[in-house]
Amino acid sequence: MHCNWRDCREWDREGLPLSTTSNEAAKLYDAAISQYVGYYDDDTFGGVTPTIEKLCQTDPDFVMGDVLANGLQLLGTGRSPLLDIRLKNSIDAMNTKATRQNLTNRESLHVRAVQLLAEGSNREACDVWNEILLDHPTDILALRLAQDSYIYLGLPTQMRDSVARVVPWWKPDLPHYGYMLGMHSFGLCETCHYDTAEIYARKVSRRNSVETDISDL
Repeated sequence: MHCNWRDCREWDREGLPLSTTSNEAAKLYDAAISQYVGYYDDDTFGGVTPTIEKLCQTDPDFVMGDVLANGLQLLGTGRSPLLDIRLKNSIDAMNTKATRQNLTNRESLHVRAVQLLAEGSNREACDVWNEILLDHPTDILALRLAQDSYIYLGLPTQMRDSVARVVPWWKPDLPHYGYMLGMHSFGLCETCHYDTAEIYARKVSRRNSVETDISDL
């Protein structure tokens, strides 16, 4: 299981630079994403929600912390900024931070995607995540948010293809490689490519079983 949390330099080395200068925030961001994509709670941090809360407290100006927190609230809880003033304020604060900082283009697109989610434009949000993946195919947050949104939209072909396009860019030593394979297997299975899905599922089973997202197999 991936647990050697990446600091700012390591994120930069992997081509996914973050706007924070806090290594602790960068590591908490990694830990939060790992729990989200793996559908598990790490007892070391008390689970994914406390991890995100600590992340946002560690560096309140770290926009990707807001992206993760707001994105999961919009996708996973059924809350809407039209009815929930706290969520609306959180999304507004995220956008304000984004305009005041020199974000990477990837981070700016993440902010845009979450704003589209808040507006109920899930399909358009998926388009933005896929745009991110064109230049950053190993951005597991964009990959998982797109897949989850396609599931809710009932679009299995698009869900399959969004992962299939990035598979060649992933190397076995990358964090979350097993999760990515599980996501690909799931997309293939949902579009009736059962034999190919099994091939990828078996690849996952040969890796550390803890890293495997069972729900995707």
